[in-house]
This record gives sequence, structure tokens and C-alpha cells, in this order.
Amino acid sequence: MLFKNLKILYTIIILTLPITFQYSSVVPGISLGELFLVGVVFLCLIYMMLSKQKIKPISFLKNPFFWLVIYIIFISLISGMIQDTFSLTTVSTRIIRFVFYTICAIIISSQFFDFTYGIKIYKRFVILATSFLMVQIILYHSTGFILQGTIPGANMVNDFSYDRIQESLSRFYRPMSFFTEPGYYARYVLPFLAFCLFSSKLHAKYRTDMGKAIFITIGLFLSGSGQGILLGIFLWAGYFITKGVDISTFRIRIRYLIGGLALPIISFFILQFDHIQRSLDRLWGGPMASSNLRVYRGFAVYEQFPLLEKFIGVGYGNSGNYIEAHGIYTQYDFPGMPEYMNSVAYILTGTGIIGLLILLWTFVFMYKKTKGFYKAVAIVFIILCVQGGILISSNMIFYVSIIMAGTYSIKVQNENGYINSRLKQQTPA
Repeated sequence: MLFKNLKILYTIIILTLPITFQYSSVVPGISLGELFLVGVVFLCLIYMMLSKQKIKPISFLKNPFFWLVIYIIFISLISGMIQDTFSLTTVSTRIIRFVFYTICAIIISSQFFDFTYGIKIYKRFVILATSFLMVQIILYHSTGFILQGTIPGANMVNDFSYDRIQESLSRFYRPMSFFTEPGYYARYVLPFLAFCLFSSKLHAKYRTDMGKAIFITIGLFLSGSGQGILLGIFLWAGYFITKGVDISTFRIRIRYLIGGLALPIISFFILQFDHIQRSLDRLWGGPMASSNLRVYRGFAVYEQFPLLEKFIGVGYGNSGNYIEAHGIYTQYDFPGMPEYMNSVAYILTGTGIIGLLILLWTFVFMYKKTKGFYKAVAIVFIILCVQGGILISSNMIFYVSIIMAGTYSIKVQNENGYINSRLKQQTPA
């Protein structure tokens, strides 16, 4: 009973982490979501020790996330010994946080993250968040009233105060549901959209839920999140392609191909709406567009590194100190944010070319070890790593816990299949 309750508690905290991480806690530098997570992980570790629950080290040695953590620690120590712009406090703090995220996503989640229970809770959260977003936009366009989903007076991380959000929305209104940015809402609901479209490949009890998929897609368009809109279209395109063409039997399903052909036409007309156009302009319009800053800036910084730093990096989380100390400038710079770059560039500048190769290994691992819904979420996660900083945020735990649940379920299916085949061989005719 205790194990079951811990799994439920841990699963709920993981699935609400993208919301609770926005709020500051009583501990400086730690968000409310992270504080909840530290508490439940402590309880999980105590339970594992008291119950003598065993963890197979070999399974984690085969996981590239483990080697990414080891290499980050090793190369950051090397980098710290040979350069004078190394901030030990900054690097140590960020390494500890990333190690904790990885332990949660790879080890603790493998024991305590219950996907079967979690998907029921996650569905309710997503429907509630999308319904609230629709209420927000209806109220704004009918009365001009800006209804926020964050708690008034609560301390937010990254200086996202209630008044600051209100002032920002008064200049360019985009509903955010319970989040401080439309992009955060999009990142939260995209895995559920993938589940609605691709879950039928997991188990006979799951069915494609077209109604909820359309409902979530409408929410993504209404939010005005450029990355959410484009990734939503991407998931729908993947759905029509995988459903329309069966490679194993060379069978073509005309109705799905028709839907696939209609998708770009429908998307084109929807993308003409003014608030969606403005959102896409913010994402792609000009060198100072947000996606250009996140996608290109880190690589432009890396190009200016000396040969040694290109190979070993400047230390995980130390890129900002190095950039400022050496006066590195790019056309994509944003005032006051020297480390503004995507996750891939963050690993490249911090740990060098070998760190990048290990990161690419983790991407290949997630893609090859999953199928159906889990593979769709893995692809979305990889795209978000190229487009933003999800790997170095607590959202990494949310996404990777879901993805790794897929690798575990496939392993169990393979083991069960092997056992069943052996039993059939041993059964006398």
C-alpha cells in the first residue's frame, strides 16, 4: 500500500511540475515544484532502502543520459583547471541541478512513475488547462477583461510577477491558461495531443481520441504559441502519414491521405489570423526573433571559441561568464541574457564536441527504444531541445519520465513475448 501511495504521489508531482515550477519556494533558488520533488524523492529513497528494492546498475550503464552526466562532471572539472573565467559556484550549482533532474527522470521515475495511472490524471489537467484558456480568450474579446491563471501575489521565478504579466498581456494578448507564457502551455499539452493521436499503437485498451485531439489543437492555435502551433501541425501530419501508409503491407488508406492533403490547406487559412501571424513573426521574424536567438545564437558563440574550448567546452553552465569575460558578440544577442541559447548549443558550448556527440546519442536512444505515442513525444522533445532550453529545465523530468516509461514498457513486452514463446515450445503437442 505504501509503495502504491508513493507512486501516486510521485506521478502527480511529475505531471504538475510544469505548473508548480513557475512559483518560487521558501528556499532561495529552488522553485516550489522542485521543492515538492525533493521531498517525494527523499521518501522514495527511504522506501527503496527499507524495502531493499534493487536497482540493476547495468540497465543505467546502457543509458546515454548516465554517460552524459558523467562526462559533464568530468569535462567541467578539466575546464575549470585550465581557464580563468570559470565560476565554480555557478557550475557546481547547475551540475547538481542537472544531476538531480537526471536521477529523477532515469532512476526514480523507472520505479515510481506510473503511466497507467498518470495518463488519467494528466488528461484531466490538460482538459482543464485548455478549457480555462478558452474562457480567458472569450472573456478578453467579449469584455476586454484579462483573466490570469497564475496565483495573484504569489512569488514567481524569473521575475514573472502578476503585474508584469498583466502589463505584457495588455500590449499583445495571448491566453496562457495556468502558465506564465503561451509556450509553457504548449509544451505541457503537446504530449497529450500525441497520446490522443498515437496511443492506439500501445495497447488494445487505448483508442485514437479524435475529439480531444481537435480540442487540444484548437487550444494550441488560440494560445498563439508559435512552437505549439507548428509542433501541433507536425503531430497531425505524422498521424495522417502513419495511418495513411502501411509500409509492412504496402497498403494505402485513402481517407487518411485525403486528411493529410487537407491539413496544409486548413493550416494555411488558420495561420492567416492576425494574432497567429504576430506570434509567428515573434518566433521567426528577423534576427532578433525568439527562435533565431535560441536556435542560432549558441552556435554563433561556439564559432568564436578557440580550438581547445571548441573541443572541451568552457564548463557546463559557465558559457555566460565566458562570453562576458571574452567580449564575444553575435548578431543574435539579447541584452542581459548571455546564456540565451537552445539545449543543444548549451551542451556544445559547455562540454564541447564530445558532449554534443553524447547528447546526440541520447536522442538516438530515445528514438530507437520507443514506439507509437512514446516515440512521438521523444521527437517533440528533441525538437524542443533544438528550439529551446527544455533539457536544462525541470520540464526535462516531465518529458523524459514519459519517454522512459515507453522504453520500460517495451522491455516488459519483449520479456513477456520471450517467456510466452518459450512456454509454447515446452508445451507438449
